[in-house]
Amino acid sequence: MLLDVIDRYHLLEELRRQLAKDLGLSAQEDLLKAENLPAALEAHLAQRAQQNQQELAQLCYRIDLAEAQVRTTKSFEALARLILEREAQKVLLRAQLAGRL
Repeated sequence: MLLDVIDRYHLLEELRRQLAKDLGLSAQEDLLKAENLPAALEAHLAQRAQQNQQELAQLCYRIDLAEAQVRTTKSFEALARLILEREAQKVLLRAQLAGRL
């Protein structure tokens, strides 16, 4: 899993910043400080979906998740995993292009 690579290269804070940017959160949000990021993101997604389902679809588009993947996702846990994987890809690519990997 890409999250293991993020951890190995000490890029977790960059992943948290990327999540904050794409989710439209401040860096001080509890979600971004959570020890168990996947579980915190899952709860955040469930809450957002309850408030506005369309906003959740826009969020997936902003993060650049494949529409087919999103459509076949059956749970917020799986969606959180997809989001973290995509955000990790972005962070790793930037680090690689910057010569930090």
